Amino acid sequence: MEKIDFLKSWISKKNHESLSENDAKKLLKEFEQFLSYLFESIQDGISILDKNLNILGTNSAMENWYSFKKPFIGKKCYQIYHNKKSPCKDCPTIKAIKSKKSNVNIIKYKTPQNPEGWHELFSFPLFDDKNNVVGIIEYVRDITRTKKIQQVSDMLKKRLHLQNQTLQEQDTALKVLFREIEKEEKRIAENIVSNISIFIKPVLEELKIRLKKSTEIKQVEQIEFYLNKIIEPLALKLSSELYNLTPKEIQIASLIKEGKTTKEISEITGSSSKAIDFHRLNIRKKLGLTNKNINLQSYLLNLG
Repeated sequence: MEKIDFLKSWISKKNHESLSENDAKKLLKEFEQFLSYLFESIQDGISILDKNLNILGTNSAMENWYSFKKPFIGKKCYQIYHNKKSPCKDCPTIKAIKSKKSNVNIIKYKTPQNPEGWHELFSFPLFDDKNNVVGIIEYVRDITRTKKIQQVSDMLKKRLHLQNQTLQEQDTALKVLFREIEKEEKRIAENIVSNISIFIKPVLEELKIRLKKSTEIKQVEQIEFYLNKIIEPLALKLSSELYNLTPKEIQIASLIKEGKTTKEISEITGSSSKAIDFHRLNIRKKLGLTNKNINLQSYLLNLG
């Protein structure tokens, strides 16, 4: 929470300062600190490429995954991430550059720690003022565990067929496996949306208010746009009830789910206990729990 406290302190300090031209360089440097924090807070991989597929920057997740390839800034993504001499077949990044639209694909990978793995790769184009593609943001999710569960499912299905088990037994076994796949996908999606909603969006909202009359507001809005793009394909995997909550309510709901008390939530979020109780009531209302003798934490845990 130290980085969040730093950002909150920075925003509070700026509320008492004017955004004169003399402060521009200092503000830009501090804004770059926020961008660095944003990248490092996301637990999945992020890679920034130019339009020629050269790596311009990455977050710590990508650096950890491919630490055996360092240094890789300035090198081709397919050389570092896939040990190839040419772009990957059906590369979503190339498609995004050509179509000027976001693209996604499942890419197989291999590292010393994981000889067989899969990444879900989302590619988002970046544009200049003339709507020309100047770069790409690659957002990478490791879905190896989900794919291996699917492989077990396929293997079991084949085995059940060879052993001539009854249709009812096959259906029961497969339903259990498919439920596990659904739970795992939902857990991954919930972690991503929850992390962005809890750690990033509240800070973005405060920045938007603070920088309303500043030129940096466009950068904040662009960051918010791409975060929403990242969340969009994952939101369908979440409970519809949970996704209808506001970012603040999602933050508080996540802390309630972890078993935090009102006092603890108040200290973590910097809100008063009365404000936390108010959000609790709103959460219960949106989840249809008003006037029902149902424990909120238990209900949230059951949502997955």
